[in-house]
Amino acid sequence: SVVPFANGFALGWAAQHLSPPSSGFTLPAALKFGAAWDGVPWLTLASDVGIGLAAQGMTYAIGFEARPHAILALRGGYKGRTQDLGVQGLAGLTAGIGIRFGTFGLDYAFEPHGDLAISHRVALVYGLPGGSGRAAAAEGADEEQAPVRTATTAVPAAPGLRVAVGPFDAKGGVSPDDAATIASLLRTELAGLPGPRVLEKEGTDSLLEKHGMANPCRSTDCARQIGRMLKVDRVLIGHVEMLLKRHFVNVRVVDVATGRVIATEVAKGDSVDDLEKSLHGLARRLLKSLK
Repeated sequence: SVVPFANGFALGWAAQHLSPPSSGFTLPAALKFGAAWDGVPWLTLASDVGIGLAAQGMTYAIGFEARPHAILALRGGYKGRTQDLGVQGLAGLTAGIGIRFGTFGLDYAFEPHGDLAISHRVALVYGLPGGSGRAAAAEGADEEQAPVRTATTAVPAAPGLRVAVGPFDAKGGVSPDDAATIASLLRTELAGLPGPRVLEKEGTDSLLEKHGMANPCRSTDCARQIGRMLKVDRVLIGHVEMLLKRHFVNVRVVDVATGRVIATEVAKGDSVDDLEKSLHGLARRLLKSLK
């Protein structure tokens, strides 16, 4: 279970191997508690502590993932335990690299085990359309020792991405009801286009109200929180303002994985008919960033 907080922080916990003994063998049951921070688009930090329920001691792990480029991820970490396993030499340090090309990727991890062995792990990754690639902040950890997963690695957009339209802000004489209506019209236009899977208004609004996030979203940090909560890949935020008798609709597309604004578009209209036509064109222009 993972609970997101403000400013990129998240806490999580997990229960592992709670099954009963089988053929006289018992899996190492444990409780794990972790925390992660990805308050900047290019870096994720994570840590966790595991408490053994079968007298196997405690484990602890810290790690990072740096993303200097959209297709590249560099990872490193350290994991240890309070129980002495009698291993000599370099052990506990991990390092790795990940490369993404569209929905395909390649991951490599290096993990020394002291005087026992050195592990080299290579994985080919394929993200199904509509999914998002995920990577651990501490690379190379096995199932017993891996930190609680809370970090998401950026993957270029693929067909079928899940998209949410956040509450639009009202400025310059525009009423909140009008701003909400315009956001709803844009949502309808996007839902009618091939490619993105757009969350319906009812489901989006009820979840935002439940978590106290029904107010207009003005920052990318806010957009990422909404995206994580709704489990989507892109969030549209924006505002509606009026100059003389003309309405302007300013929209930004935020990538939930990286926090980057990947598209900015404007629609305008002097009448309801003009605005509807302009929103139709706006949706088609935004489609490039949603597929």
